[in-house]
Amino acid sequence: MLNIEQSLDLIETWLDKKGFVLCKSKKKTIQDEVDFERKVVFLSLRSSPINQLYSLLHECGHVIIRGRKDYKIKYKSHYKVSEEALTPTMQSSVEEVEEEINAWREGENLCNKLSIDINTDEYYKYASRWVMGYIVIASLGNEHLLPIVKDALEEEDIQEKKDIKVDICKVLDNAHNPCYYELIPKPEP
Repeated sequence: MLNIEQSLDLIETWLDKKGFVLCKSKKKTIQDEVDFERKVVFLSLRSSPINQLYSLLHECGHVIIRGRKDYKIKYKSHYKVSEEALTPTMQSSVEEVEEEINAWREGENLCNKLSIDINTDEYYKYASRWVMGYIVIASLGNEHLLPIVKDALEEEDIQEKKDIKVDICKVLDNAHNPCYYELIPKPEP
């Protein structure tokens, strides 16, 4: 059985074969995401090692999904909104949530393909928090979160505030409780 570090190394080798570079960082401005233009997968080292593994598997899920020939057809609205910086529509928001869910599933499939042993219950528990974030944003609309994002940006000690991408969990953890908890039940203590 591989340990977490060996698993991360194995995934990095897989990414390399796909033409992607893995960039790991503890900087606050780095989030787990894929830059498809530069073919770079960013991994934040600010979370626990197991969550880093889960996040990296998820980002690889995006690499798999967007590498398919039918991606632009299957996620047509979401692709158009993200490529052209358009205002999201209900359809594009649903497609974004669908892609997020499928990226977690593809991450699990990659895990199995590479013979990486994970606790799938914990993996999907972690995934659910992130997916629910996308569902909340799709339900409420980005405009609802602007004051929260503004407050979060003011907390950061960085000059180029426009370049900051706020961690979605940070945004949701500070969301207005009635809005947040009407969509997501309050977690059990």
